[in-house]
Amino acid sequence: MADRCYADVHGYELAVPDAWYDILDYERSALQNGIGPDRWPPLYCQLLDGLTGFHPAADVHDVDYCLGRTREDRLAADRRFWWNCLRIVLADLLKAGIWQVSWRKVLARLLLARALYRALRLRGQQAFVVSTKLDLRVRGQAAVTEYDDLYEGEV
Repeated sequence: MADRCYADVHGYELAVPDAWYDILDYERSALQNGIGPDRWPPLYCQLLDGLTGFHPAADVHDVDYCLGRTREDRLAADRRFWWNCLRIVLADLLKAGIWQVSWRKVLARLLLARALYRALRLRGQQAFVVSTKLDLRVRGQAAVTEYDDLYEGEV
């Protein structure tokens, strides 16, 4: 099994794609929109970010989708989102103190993370294709790979 790459994302130590450090900060910012599809109004995404607390995982996932070119890349990005959500819940649990938390809230956050993951698995294909093309616009020729011709005409 390959070593995982981690980065501090908004105060959380999260798993990131191997190419995370190859992308400039302003490029990463241009690729990230938080939780929710790009077509949603920014206010909806900000509201979901605030309610769920999974904004850091969503930022990693947005970059993951932009870097991916294959079905396996998409599946890996979705799994990484799920595990990063779990890491956020665990980190928040440890910050608050295990004995001082509402376990109902922890369970609710875990169920919410699972629901977001399921939504990605069921409805993420179009977002994956659009994100790939967004990456090509933001990073230009540096982002072109052998898989880009697979997505022509799909959006």
